[in-house]
Formats: sequence, structure tokens, C-alpha cells
Amino acid sequence: MSVVVPLQATNAPHRHVEDEFFFVLEGEAQLYLDGTTKGAAYASFYCPSGVERSLGI
Repeated sequence: MSVVVPLQATNAPHRHVEDEFFFVLEGEAQLYLDGTTKGAAYASFYCPSGVERSLGI
């Protein structure tokens, strides 16, 4: 579980060998995924293996 400070990101866009899954428990998040940014409150995001990603608030 991660806590992301408002107006910051968990880290710079990066890639993983493994899949990754995010679920926003509180507030609204912005997910950068392979060149596209999507935002939503109380949402889930799936990031497939090898795709560039970053999560911010």
C-alpha cells in the first residue's frame, strides 16, 4: 500500500517486467500509462508488463 502526497507522483514514469494493479481508496489519482493520462476517484488501474507507468495525485 502506498500513500501519495497531493500534487506529487509515486515516482517518475518507468517500466516493470511484472504486471501492476492500483486501486484508489481515497481521493483522485492520475495514472500515466504508455503516453496517456487517465484520472478517476475510487478507481482501479491495471498496468500490463513492460508498459511505462506512473501514479500521481
